[in-house]
Amino acid sequence: GCSGGGGQPISIDDEERAERRGKGLYALDQKMPLRLSHRNPQIEALYAEFLGNPLSEKAEELLHTDQGAWEVTDCY
Repeated sequence: GCSGGGGQPISIDDEERAERRGKGLYALDQKMPLRLSHRNPQIEALYAEFLGNPLSEKAEELLHTDQGAWEVTDCY
């Protein structure tokens, strides 16, 4: 998920922490040898061997969701 994204508490302190956390995550990301998910050799193999192309029928069926169709219930 996103640093400071949905589902996280919001307050002045949390906003400041989220900003620091985001900067830390970006700094770590810059050091990673593999930074783009679509360039991940395992993902490339998954498409080559099973899913076909991005947005293929199988990829759409297995990897995409229709959030508008979700039924959200109160969990309290």
